[in-house]
Amino acid sequence: METGEVQGYSHQQLKNQGLLYEVSGESTSVRNNQKKKKQRMFYLPDGRKEFFESHAKLANGFRLHFFPEPQKGVIYIGYMSPLI
Repeated sequence: METGEVQGYSHQQLKNQGLLYEVSGESTSVRNNQKKKKQRMFYLPDGRKEFFESHAKLANGFRLHFFPEPQKGVIYIGYMSPLI
């Protein structure tokens, strides 16, 4: 593996690559709340709609929600906003 190359995806790998913010998935209560889950659903360029449950907890209560596709080597950003 070359320097900087990442195989697969994990939240820990983002940290290992230098991301300074905590990254996690949604809690069970959010995953089971249809209104909150719907707020985190976004379309990908290929037309699929996915649950962007992974998020980085940024400063001042902001969260950056994203969806990784390790087989394509892509991380899609859904939105960044204060906690919802």
